[in-house]
Amino acid sequence: MIPASGRPHLEVSPDRLAATGGASDALNPDQAAAALGEARAVLVELELNKAIVESKLAEDRRQDPIRQVTGTSSLDAAIESTRELIRLLESASALAADAERV
Repeated sequence: MIPASGRPHLEVSPDRLAATGGASDALNPDQAAAALGEARAVLVELELNKAIVESKLAEDRRQDPIRQVTGTSSLDAAIESTRELIRLLESASALAADAERV
């Protein structure tokens, strides 16, 4: 749900998704699974907030100004970016699991 500030509150730890590239910093399967879970939770929140915003715009008989200018809303862009992140994390998770078996 969108708080009174009008901005969704999403907590994703930047360190969880940051990679330093060192061999000792390799993503392990547990980290990959945790990051994937967080990304999926963010996607659910974005989709819920998109529905709320679209409902409110329809109720007020207004259109999304960003969508009018760019052809897509900022929430649509965030949802697509999050879906891409999930695809990447799923690949990383599979690679981490494979590496753990070796």
